[in-house]
Formats: sequence, C-alpha cells, structure tokens
Amino acid sequence: MTAYEYLQKTAYGVAGGLAWAQHVFTRSPRHTPEELIDVAVDIAWERLLGRKPHRLSLLVEQRGKMLVFRSASSAPLTQAA
Repeated sequence: MTAYEYLQKTAYGVAGGLAWAQHVFTRSPRHTPEELIDVAVDIAWERLLGRKPHRLSLLVEQRGKMLVFRSASSAPLTQAA
C-alpha cells in the first residue's frame, strides 16, 4: 500500500478540515513520518483547497491526539469540552 492509499484510508473529515490521528504518522511500518506528512499535505491541499485561487493557505493544528489540516479561510476550530 502506498503512503497515499494509507492516508486516504485513515483520514477523518472534521468541521472545516481533514484530520489524522497522530499515531498514523509514527506507527506505519512501511513509511517514514516525514513521507507521511508530505503526502498528508498533498491530500489536504487536494481536498480542501482544490483549484480555488482565493484560498491559498493550509493550516495544520494539533487538536488533542489529532493533526487537523484546514484552509485558512475556514472558520476556527473549537476545542471540545
């Protein structure tokens, strides 16, 4: 399985973005964390920004045990209580 396929299968849709559990990046026996982060950015860019030139910024935030990718024009994420 490629890094792209692995991350496609483990992604979560969240309000205004896309997220992965942090362990997805550190526990893969076939891919390095650096490779997976690079591919996650590519996937997030494709899904969240696409070909919309007015939305050129991608933000990455840590929310608990998740890495959340979202467009800069999305509404801010709220911390769960």
